[in-house]
Amino acid sequence: MSKRKVVVYADELEEILERGPTSKGYESLHTPTIAASSVKTLEEAVALTGIKYQDVPEHGWGLADCLDRNVECVHMCAWLETALEQFARSLFWHSYSAEALRRTPIDLILFDRLSSKQDLDGAKNLVLKGEQQITTLCLGDQQIVSGVADYVLGYCHSATSGQQQALESIHIVIEAKRRETMAQGIIQGALYLAGVQQDRKRANKIVSTVYGVVTDSVQYQFLRLDDEGSLFASKTYSTIFRDEKLEM
Repeated sequence: MSKRKVVVYADELEEILERGPTSKGYESLHTPTIAASSVKTLEEAVALTGIKYQDVPEHGWGLADCLDRNVECVHMCAWLETALEQFARSLFWHSYSAEALRRTPIDLILFDRLSSKQDLDGAKNLVLKGEQQITTLCLGDQQIVSGVADYVLGYCHSATSGQQQALESIHIVIEAKRRETMAQGIIQGALYLAGVQQDRKRANKIVSTVYGVVTDSVQYQFLRLDDEGSLFASKTYSTIFRDEKLEM
């Protein structure tokens, strides 16, 4: 009998539904678990989770063409643009040799963008957390897919914000990959988004659409899982240098 056909006990399933798919301690249950990294095709991810992949790469993105001289692009702060250019052109920083080295510029980019989006007077602040366990309940409720997302973005209440505070909910999942493993990042991103969406629906959030990014810090691909469970993936966008400014 296939390892993915083991039946979960009714009391364990009830506990899963009460805790939610991204809850701490989920992995302690005796539910058959599939590692997200072991799922090798998007078709398998779709079959496990029930999401519907829509192969329409231009759907809803509307990203400006940065090669168009009439388009005003948004720039990062000057010091970061200089640092990213140095990372990209360095002959001694072999960033393609390991995923960990790709994360350094990604960390800087996320810090810069989040810094510009903080609303200290708002009820909630958008925050970033790293290496977050995400668990997705598969179709049939008899097995789960589990893995660790590289980054997640969500909101914390600003009045009690702090680095130890748990996210109220997750909105965006980001996977950092080497260029050779970007395709695997799309698969893992899809699995994680399915789990995040399950969590939001279980919490009766008004909006259950969630987003993902897969990047090696130079190339970017964007994901959107809408309220109906349809997954859209953008084409791959690349960072370019123009007039000594870093743009995407």
